[in-house]
Amino acid sequence: MSSAADQYNLAAIRSLILSAFTPKELWRFCADRPSFREAIIQFGVNPSLADMADVLLEYCETRLLLDELLAAIHESNPRQFERYQAVLHGGGPLPTRQIPHNLPPRSEFVGRDKEKARTHEALCSRWPLISIEGIGGIGKTALALEVAYECLQASRSEAPPAGIVTFDSFVWASAKDRDLTLNALLDAIALTLDYPGIMQRPLDQKSAGVEKLLRDKSCLLIVDNFETITDEGIQGFLRSLPEPSKALITTREQKLSNAWTIPLKGLEQAEALALIRSEGHGLGLVSIEEADDRTLLRLYEATGGAPLALKWAVGQIKQRGQTLDSVLAAIHEAKGPIFDEIFSRSWALLSSDARWVLKVMPLFASSASKAAIEAASDVHHFNLDEALGQLVEISLLDTTGELNSAQQRYSIHPLTRTYVIERIHELAEQEFAQQALERLLSHYIDVVAPPAEIRMGDPYWDSLCNSEAASSLRIEWDNLACLIHWALDAGAGQESQAIILDGAVDWPAHLNPNVMALSLFLPLVHRMHVWGLWTERVQLSRAMCAAAQRIRDPVEAWLWIDAVGYILQKQQQFQACMNAIETGRAVAHSFDLTNALILADAFEVWVCMGQGELDLAEDKVRAVLAQVEADPPLEGSSRVYRIVASRVYATASGVSFLRGNHDRAWAQVEQEMELRRAIGEYRTPILSRLGQLRLWAGDWRSAETYFTEALEKAEPKDEAGINYGLAQVARQKNDLQTARSLGEKALRQFLGLGMENLVYECQAFLASLSGPVKYQEQQGEQPDDDPRS
Repeated sequence: MSSAADQYNLAAIRSLILSAFTPKELWRFCADRPSFREAIIQFGVNPSLADMADVLLEYCETRLLLDELLAAIHESNPRQFERYQAVLHGGGPLPTRQIPHNLPPRSEFVGRDKEKARTHEALCSRWPLISIEGIGGIGKTALALEVAYECLQASRSEAPPAGIVTFDSFVWASAKDRDLTLNALLDAIALTLDYPGIMQRPLDQKSAGVEKLLRDKSCLLIVDNFETITDEGIQGFLRSLPEPSKALITTREQKLSNAWTIPLKGLEQAEALALIRSEGHGLGLVSIEEADDRTLLRLYEATGGAPLALKWAVGQIKQRGQTLDSVLAAIHEAKGPIFDEIFSRSWALLSSDARWVLKVMPLFASSASKAAIEAASDVHHFNLDEALGQLVEISLLDTTGELNSAQQRYSIHPLTRTYVIERIHELAEQEFAQQALERLLSHYIDVVAPPAEIRMGDPYWDSLCNSEAASSLRIEWDNLACLIHWALDAGAGQESQAIILDGAVDWPAHLNPNVMALSLFLPLVHRMHVWGLWTERVQLSRAMCAAAQRIRDPVEAWLWIDAVGYILQKQQQFQACMNAIETGRAVAHSFDLTNALILADAFEVWVCMGQGELDLAEDKVRAVLAQVEADPPLEGSSRVYRIVASRVYATASGVSFLRGNHDRAWAQVEQEMELRRAIGEYRTPILSRLGQLRLWAGDWRSAETYFTEALEKAEPKDEAGINYGLAQVARQKNDLQTARSLGEKALRQFLGLGMENLVYECQAFLASLSGPVKYQEQQGEQPDDDPRS
């Protein structure tokens, strides 16, 4: 009689279990099935997923339950089962484990064998926090990245090497060139682990959601440049990081007393020589590659073995006219720190255009486009190309290396940034810096301004239909946010945060900082909603209200009611929402803004619905509908009035739906749709809603038409609901194969968005596909896409 090991690939079954379940899901899987229920007793207290998998596998093997186990997994998670199906019996290579990560590209890494071993030892321990510490340029980031990639390789392997711990995911978050907040860190984790729905929650709920993700499956969280972080919430989050996840940080300062510390000093002599030759090879410097050890040791001794200093020094030799002796002379004759002298030598070799370009780089919070650098530096065309090329060649600028110049991005190392700022102060070039800042502000105002042909006639609503610019503006968000804050500070009479300037900026009379702040922000306010920057939108909108108040701009009313109130209502912060609406109402009354007052009334209805006061909501919506119906929005009205009217009809349809009057809800949604068409607004969500209402009414042919049209231009956040609707249409057509395929796709998307209620509903739908089922036969079934959403 053959053994189980002969009939089954036990390693493949174990990998299948690890891929198909979280610890909580595996416990439920066993608890729900009598054949496996007794295995729970052997799991112990707080077991890891790997321990649970080993217990369950041994339990089923000894009780001859492996066939039943595989059948149950197939039913529970068919997608993962199909990945492993071919190797569950017999041999064959196992599928590569899918490990989500956002690690930066891996670079050449030389030496640091002892430090790598020490870091891996720390990761294998029970310590939740590991800190790589040392001065700037000593190689902390490079070591963390190399260790992360070695763990990633081990995690993908079915037989990981001893001494290297494995993880289910890797998240990289850098505080380089920006103040990393807890909110941004949580967003990075949620996005990397493919749970973007968590990003739209309030901070406390977002934190709880992320902690659950890190508890369910192991994650290595790497926080780079930790010493620059000012948000104390990050320290608290890392200190309470749940097992089995861990955090690896790099820092110049000791900020976490409870961390396993990896101190980093200069490279050892042999490692430094290997690094110098590696850099020489990459730059095509045969003289460096073939130089004898004694010659290169002079460079090692002069730099103290600091990796970044070594790389920069070799970069100087690449520069025209430089020799090893001239670089060494510059280092040895320096009175200040070694990096300053390397920068000084590089500065002397730069063309005047390259200096102008380098001096504007500290104005950018993150990487910059060529067009933005051109605007700030006032260096153009061929001269700009030459300047950028020289700066990249000697490693004073980093580049993304895109073939398309329009997509090329340039960034500056923090040490270079510090040197440049000090150089500007030394040369007393504050006037240059301020002019560069003014040019950059003007450039970005032009970039964010929506085309004239799509404008609504009101600055607040002008960007509503500017979806074409969404992706290009998203990559610039950090730079734009920094400039907005500079302008807000100047408008409030505070000191400017423009780090290359001392004190407050002396703004010219024609450049009112409050006006410039609003000009930058308003074209982005609706994009921030699409990007999921809800908390940032509320915070900045409140500051913008103060800026608008200082210059008596009526846009303050829209900011309070829509930019702030709308998001607070979505986040179910009803009291804060009502406070914002009331403040906006007062401003709207002072400027006699009838449209804003109508919108405030409509949003108040949503608050009533959210608080369960349906009778009050119905009374209020009846009153606001009367205002709109007294002046039909499609009869010569302004586009802004049509926007407001579309929101009123959306509100009314939500009330009608809750009251069970689906015919009236349908009529009101059609009116909303007609207005959105007239406006030119993004219509996918409303098309999806129309499809769901038609499906509810039993008209699946019309529903299919709406869903198909909606899918053509759907944002990722809309695709799940549309695919789910089309799956239901396929069921009506008795095309169960298509229904299952679309349903499974929708289920994966709902899972990625963190929409738990629709996950359960979609699972129930898939379970019903055992045979032809007519929609109208589903007694008590609710619509799949609530028109209130």
